[in-house]
Amino acid sequence: MDGIISIVVIVLIVFGFTRLLGYKKGNIIVDLDQRFKTFNREYVQAITHALEKQGLTVDYLGDRYFEIDGKTYLYTELNWGFLQRSILKPRKQSG
Repeated sequence: MDGIISIVVIVLIVFGFTRLLGYKKGNIIVDLDQRFKTFNREYVQAITHALEKQGLTVDYLGDRYFEIDGKTYLYTELNWGFLQRSILKPRKQSG
């Protein structure tokens, strides 16, 4: 019984950690080589360039919103000392 509980706890920890890192269905994750301290024009250009290298059509709409291949995404960031990850989450459609 203790073995089953241990396995369940490990699975929940791994699942929670991967979601925390941005791995969720529909998210686009961009890890850049250069670190940026603020969200500015250079950061937007770096994200846009990285996505275009992946073959995506990208347009920055302003206010942290990007249009990628016709869908709107909201930019969020995960920044831990060694890791700066740009996470683009699909915007929920109202209606």
